Amino acid sequence: MAGIWDVWTDPATGKTTRGFAIVTTAPNFLLEQIPHHRSPLILDEAAEKIWLSKQSPLQDITALMQPFDASTFNAYPISPAIKSAKNKDLSLLQPTGELLLKEYDYIFYQELELQGMGETPARKRRQDEQLSLFDDEQ
Repeated sequence: MAGIWDVWTDPATGKTTRGFAIVTTAPNFLLEQIPHHRSPLILDEAAEKIWLSKQSPLQDITALMQPFDASTFNAYPISPAIKSAKNKDLSLLQPTGELLLKEYDYIFYQELELQGMGETPARKRRQDEQLSLFDDEQ
């Protein structure tokens, strides 16, 4: 996730203050389902290098500020109590509903039957019957 930070020293008191913020952008399709009006700015490795480089032009940095690809993530709803900074209980991160995007189980078949090219189930049965007739003669 992209962030910004700064260290500031008050000239009057000499007190140093450190600050940090997570940068947000518009929500993608996935986060709109929650619904939520913004999303953390998530960067891939190439974008991370641009973000962290002091030589990157501002236009390159702002071009990175797009919603992330939703096809690589999933989400589930959590308690709205998470919005309050005074709530610090880890149970607030537990799902309160189903995953937003259906996750599928895939079954891979070792053998596929060709159909429509002369290899229909009926033709296969006839071939098996013919083979058994010849086998009996031997």
